[in-house]
Amino acid sequence: MTSLKLSTVPHEYFFGDMPGTLQYKINRDELANMDLSIQDDDTRGYQLEIHTEDNYRRILPNTATARTPSAWDAVLFMKMTNSCGETWLKGALVNKATGDIALLTSTNAEVNLTGRGARAIQSQDAEWFVGHYRMCAPMIFWRELASRLSHK
Repeated sequence: MTSLKLSTVPHEYFFGDMPGTLQYKINRDELANMDLSIQDDDTRGYQLEIHTEDNYRRILPNTATARTPSAWDAVLFMKMTNSCGETWLKGALVNKATGDIALLTSTNAEVNLTGRGARAIQSQDAEWFVGHYRMCAPMIFWRELASRLSHK
């Protein structure tokens, strides 16, 4: 059983060991069966978000791997807007051809990423940017994702 690891962002955790990479090819079964024993109920303000075309464009980077939105199905979107006006979108999508899961974070301004020393990739929405790093998220995201993956 794979364990989540504590991120440098308080109350957020990450899956996997490859820092500075986009996570397009995560095994669905590993996510469905990950160890969720961490006791941390701080949601950081994230709430479930509707699976809309806008959210697909906002979460998918404008890269060769993700350029065809019809190749992906949304599994989970969660969104948070903080007191500084930054909006963050966490997403898990399934690749229809391979069954692999992509884990991605996007935000409504490039500076939200670059100002923290992260690389920003243009999303398929001109005003949103995807962080070029492994996704971290609060436990509410990981619990909801594991639930959805184990029931499909």
